[in-house]
Amino acid sequence: MDKKQIFMIAAIAFTVVMIVLELLRRSRQNRITNELTRYMLTGDFERFDALADDPATVKAIHPFNLAHSRFSSYLLRNDAQKITESFDDLSQRRLNSNQKLAIAQMGFSYFVSQYDQTRSTWCRDVISSLSRDEAVKDNTDMLYEILIEKKADRLDQLLERNETLPTAQRSSNEYLISEIYANLGDEKNRKKYEKMASRDLEASQRQLNR
Repeated sequence: MDKKQIFMIAAIAFTVVMIVLELLRRSRQNRITNELTRYMLTGDFERFDALADDPATVKAIHPFNLAHSRFSSYLLRNDAQKITESFDDLSQRRLNSNQKLAIAQMGFSYFVSQYDQTRSTWCRDVISSLSRDEAVKDNTDMLYEILIEKKADRLDQLLERNETLPTAQRSSNEYLISEIYANLGDEKNRKKYEKMASRDLEASQRQLNR
């Protein structure tokens, strides 16, 4: 797995876990939902799949919530085919605003990392129109501009930010800087910031393991 994949999978996992935990908070009374969430977050996907496929689960859980849980699990597994199939199914359903936003937020980090313009654009547009969090919307726009539109307008902003970020947060920022230099055709600086991102990622992982 290359460094780009590591950075984006980390971002995807964080987004998925935050959304799943929020859904869990809202549905504590549902034993099956709690079990599905526990299996997902502990990486026990064999038990997750068995429970999700159980007729009792299909009967007890709202169709969207079950499909949402499956989609979350595919993202955490980094199963490209299942992610795309699940996303396409969900995005074509008649969803309310909260459901649509949840799918867009989870899907965006993955599809933008795959340079999937069609699906990234759908997610970006939903987040832009439905999210009330200006920081989330700005970060979404930034990723879209750099990875899909191949723009370089954010370079000075990210370089300045990198001077003050703690080590644990620098790697993803440096990854984006390296992508901007790639957009500019500056191979020397692309490699420089890719190496810096790799170094800081390893440093932050060592801190977590202490």
